Amino acid sequence: MKHDLYEEKRKDITNATHHNRVNILVPFDVNGTLITCGTYEEGSLKDCRAALDPLCGWCLNSHRCSTQDECSDTSWVSIPTNSLQTQLFSFQMAENSFRKITLYLSLSLESTGNPTFSCAFTKDSVKLCDGSEPPAVFPNCSCSFSNQLLYTGGSKVSATVTVGNQKITEMLTLRNCSSITDNSPNATYTQCVQCISSGCHWSSSSQSCKWTQGPGPQLNIQDAFKYLFSKMVYKKPEILSLKPNKASFHGRNNVLLTGRNLESIIKIRLRGDLDCIPKESPVFDRSSDTLGFHIPPSETKGTVKVCVVTPDDRCHGNSIITYSSQPSCTGIQPTVTWSSGGREIHVQGSNMELVDSFSLPFNKVLKTQYNTSSEDVWFHSPLYDGSGPFKLSMNVGNTTVDCVNHFFYKPDPEFIGFTTIHVANDLQVNIQKNADMLNLSMNEVTVTGVHGDQQYQCVLEKIESNAIICKIKGESRAIPVVDSLTIDSELQPFSVVFKSAVTAMRSED
Repeated sequence: MKHDLYEEKRKDITNATHHNRVNILVPFDVNGTLITCGTYEEGSLKDCRAALDPLCGWCLNSHRCSTQDECSDTSWVSIPTNSLQTQLFSFQMAENSFRKITLYLSLSLESTGNPTFSCAFTKDSVKLCDGSEPPAVFPNCSCSFSNQLLYTGGSKVSATVTVGNQKITEMLTLRNCSSITDNSPNATYTQCVQCISSGCHWSSSSQSCKWTQGPGPQLNIQDAFKYLFSKMVYKKPEILSLKPNKASFHGRNNVLLTGRNLESIIKIRLRGDLDCIPKESPVFDRSSDTLGFHIPPSETKGTVKVCVVTPDDRCHGNSIITYSSQPSCTGIQPTVTWSSGGREIHVQGSNMELVDSFSLPFNKVLKTQYNTSSEDVWFHSPLYDGSGPFKLSMNVGNTTVDCVNHFFYKPDPEFIGFTTIHVANDLQVNIQKNADMLNLSMNEVTVTGVHGDQQYQCVLEKIESNAIICKIKGESRAIPVVDSLTIDSELQPFSVVFKSAVTAMRSED
């Protein structure tokens, strides 16, 4: 494929069977290669770049993935032709004499115009930069901060870049360049990997890690120490499992790969049967038997083969990842939660096991659990002092998919008091509450009665909008009275204790 050609041909593909004729317009470049930018037009800039197609870029005006010819009178952001296998974010770190460290960040993107561009860096949700750095100019920006941040050890920093209306966030692991050491069998190699991946400079002459002198391209790990390959000895890596091993065509984040001898792995390679260019994903949180990576988006459904890549560019292992359609949300149950949070919310739909997490408009990301028997996912509602309605969004890879129902918050249930009445040997407890729309279920409420130093479970019989009825089983002898009553929810976002104010009445029955 010649990457500097953007002319489209339209081929009229005719499938005639008896009287049926189907005409399909398919875009090709001048070499006859199918252009699939439209696959990502509902996605994001990051999804578009993940296609690794030099003919596709992000059109800032129409907010979609397109060819350059389809994007007029606006900036078109694309991948440089020499950066198809380069990570999106690269960075360098320099230390100056003012006890400051400057982080220089660059995106492997180019643009036909001058898109609006900004960067933000935070650590633990707190702004990192001291404001002394120059303004960001696409595709580069910087951040200066005190060197004390790294002299106490490594640090994870969140980097968010904004290009037009597109935001991309990645976590950067920063280390003190001058103190990167390693005592493993391949110490020089692993030290070099840590050095380069931390934005530092690897000195081949002194075999040590140093601060960089200023902004510049972050070296590819293979290029940084090709001279080590012939001397390096490593055990053959093995892949034992991938969890999860399914993704939608939007990709999936935070996949855990387990195996053996993974210390030397520098990236993950994924290749489908029809892929001319394999997709590659960087690794993070690497150890000898586990590592993490993100599954990149795919323009097609089906299976791809996965292998782990060592510095000599050999690929080891042959695991499978399956791409499916995106999840589709068909319902939320219940659609109402109480303001203290902690209610178990179930979301039904198709392909729900592919959901990474849920989000609410007040910037709350909710971890999910997948129920294999019911094939739905659930989460615990967060605390929120508001009402709604809200749209619940599914996070699928780097894309969000909205659910069909709205989600509401209501005040915590308000319990007023209780009365008791004897029914045979049992003590029936009638709890009064203010009417609400929470529709409490039996498994969300626990009632415990106390008499003296004895505790008695009150077995729930009915929950209504303004009342809860339960019984303390007396078995062989009657329970005379309860001194107090405790009402808890399953996760105890609310807990109420009542002292007995009413003398127990014996039923005339």
